[in-house]
Amino acid sequence: PMDWQIASIIMVGPPDEAAGQVPGAQNFQQNIVVVSERIPEEETAETYVQKQTAKLKEQKALYAAPGQLEKISVAGSRPAVLFEHVVLGPNGERVRQMQVVSLHAGRMHALIASHLDGPRFAAHRNNLRKILTGVKLP
Repeated sequence: PMDWQIASIIMVGPPDEAAGQVPGAQNFQQNIVVVSERIPEEETAETYVQKQTAKLKEQKALYAAPGQLEKISVAGSRPAVLFEHVVLGPNGERVRQMQVVSLHAGRMHALIASHLDGPRFAAHRNNLRKILTGVKLP
């Protein structure tokens, strides 16, 4: 329909050759997802993350809840929060996600980088952080 909006853009990286070493993760591809959606004006980044975390728990997809939200600025000095959590993939693999969430003018913008949890993610953590915090949001 004409009034629909695409809320997500998914950028898939190359298959991780080492992923075959993780049971059920042979086809996993590291990725970055960009999400934008309308939110109530009174919403904060913290309440948005809490609601999303509750949905993941309800769907039994959350393996490890986010820790402390780190207040940061993304490119262009927009305030945001950064956090990591672990979700379960469709084959039961643990996928660590680093997320940056920023609210502006009634919209939530999120950048989500995903990779297999453990050494695979740890090896890319610093670069993923640079990518996510370097994006200038609308």
